[in-house]
Amino acid sequence: MRTKIIIGLIFLLPVIVLSQGEWNNWYFGVHAGVDFNSGSPVALTNCNSWFYAAHYSASVSDSLGNLLFYSDGRYIFNKIHEVMPDGNTLDAVGRQPVFGFRKPGSQNIYYMFTMDAPYFNPLPTGLRYVIIDMTMNGGLGGLQNGWEPISIPGGEETSHALTGIRHSNNRDVWIVARKFDSTYTYLSYLVTPEGLDTIPVESTSFLLLPSPGNSNIFSLRISPDGTKIIGSYDNKYEWCKFNPSTGQITPLFLFDPGEINGGSGGSEFSADSKYLYISQPAGNFVDSIYQYDATKIDSSEFKQSEINISSTLHFTKLMMAPDGKIYGSKELKDSLCVIHNPSAQGLACNFEDNAVYLEGNNSFYGLPQFLQTYYVYINGADNCKGESISFSASIWPQYDSLAWDFGDPASGINNFSNMEMPDHTYQTSGIYSVRLIAHHIDTRFDTGWLIVRVYEPPAPSLGSDITICQGDSVTFDAGTCNDCTYSWDNLTTGQIGIDTGQTFTTGVEGLYSVTVVSPEDCTGRDTVQLTVVAEALVFVTPPTLSLCSDNTTSLALNSNITSATFSWSAIASSPLVTGYSGGTGDTIAQTLVNTDTIPQIVTYNITPQNANCMFVPLDYPVMVNPLPDAYFVPGTLSICSGDT
Repeated sequence: MRTKIIIGLIFLLPVIVLSQGEWNNWYFGVHAGVDFNSGSPVALTNCNSWFYAAHYSASVSDSLGNLLFYSDGRYIFNKIHEVMPDGNTLDAVGRQPVFGFRKPGSQNIYYMFTMDAPYFNPLPTGLRYVIIDMTMNGGLGGLQNGWEPISIPGGEETSHALTGIRHSNNRDVWIVARKFDSTYTYLSYLVTPEGLDTIPVESTSFLLLPSPGNSNIFSLRISPDGTKIIGSYDNKYEWCKFNPSTGQITPLFLFDPGEINGGSGGSEFSADSKYLYISQPAGNFVDSIYQYDATKIDSSEFKQSEINISSTLHFTKLMMAPDGKIYGSKELKDSLCVIHNPSAQGLACNFEDNAVYLEGNNSFYGLPQFLQTYYVYINGADNCKGESISFSASIWPQYDSLAWDFGDPASGINNFSNMEMPDHTYQTSGIYSVRLIAHHIDTRFDTGWLIVRVYEPPAPSLGSDITICQGDSVTFDAGTCNDCTYSWDNLTTGQIGIDTGQTFTTGVEGLYSVTVVSPEDCTGRDTVQLTVVAEALVFVTPPTLSLCSDNTTSLALNSNITSATFSWSAIASSPLVTGYSGGTGDTIAQTLVNTDTIPQIVTYNITPQNANCMFVPLDYPVMVNPLPDAYFVPGTLSICSGDT
């Protein structure tokens, strides 16, 4: 009932139902793009031909997933893919040169922070920003401050990278950068509804960035829950805590990932912030992708959690998408790789190379980076019909209550749940849309969606139990199943895996089991009992028979040997009985006539036949009863008039 009330309120109060569409349009690389509005990535080919993002870009949409603007660090393009007025003077370069987001407390004002790299400019300008007003130019947006980006005092000492995260109050925003001089300093700038606080929160780093002119690139990434931050320079990574309330960064330790081969790669976190992924150059134009347990704050435990999940093309940069998966750009390649289940440990995270084709356009050294706002990510894997699927969610900020809809109305009341980690079993194969509504204490509702596929398991059928003669064999067929694997076991003898084909031939007695596993890892099983005997016996139904003359016998013949055939001869106890004869088959249907005045017997001698079995014939007597004579005895009868 509570679930129905929550869902009902959502339909009655659409103004407070906000989605996560701000991330749904990506523009990156060389004219490449991806649209997530359908729930899955669809390549975009409408990018402005001037767009060229060698590293991370910015791509901003509204909460409904409508594109507002995007930037490669040089230009700002509006939603119709034209350069905004005065939007051609950003001059931002570096690993993470642009970062855009909506101003706290505003519906139409957006910030675009920019960063340059000092080796491209002898007089670096560092961290700056422009203000975009989406009410200008007929709703296409324009720069509120004109063409010149606004400088930030002290920002000229920063280089290469900037990123951002929500304040713990879920309203304000932290912009984080790093000084390039020998002061070992992180800078956290707070953006509120009143604007930018130009006095940053300073934090000490263990990682030295050389003076301007050095071409090795620094990068930053903050976890979705705002509690962890990783910085990388050259082949060194710095693992830190982040305080989203104060902006303070606390470095924990430095580490080298896996097999170092120069330079640093891309970093990204799973949606639940439990795992960190790093793509690290490993030589020969290959990146190794490593997974780490992001809950570890001890350097040795953190390093011990390192797992190499795959290798892909050199210079792979990672970014989490609205579907909760992590996608990777690859240097001048027309596809993206993907980590399908980032919250699963080790190889279960399911890395796939060349997963999203970009329709002929190329990615490069980065993807758009986004501000973590409210989000609802559902974790749940595809499964087989009749098997339980465990669901969980990654939600920010903390929710007040949950309402699950598993998209399975046939399950009745079981289609809904208010639990944190519910299970659901689908009894019909197909594609289901799972919805989770998170109600927050500030009266906001957020909705997350997940498509799950429920697969039909194999259904092998070995038929009825069977008996054969010694020396015979039988072939069991588990049925056709495309790309399935088969395994046969003799449960009587304990022999496991005695065959792996669709069919299995044997003459050994036992209880046989076949296990069929589909490509989706769904399992079907069946068993059959095989009995081996030395003698073939015959059984007749009915076990005895007595009938009247002119009736048909209709005897059904069976044997303990499934493949047995039958023949018979017949003899009567009197020549006055006719209609019987010898024959073959599994039914004796003969019309017997007894013209005698007393019952007579027809005896069938039935023989079961099988090539390798001895046989035991059976004499089966049928009692044939004569028909009674009916006759009229003449006499005298007197009746009254009117009687019958």
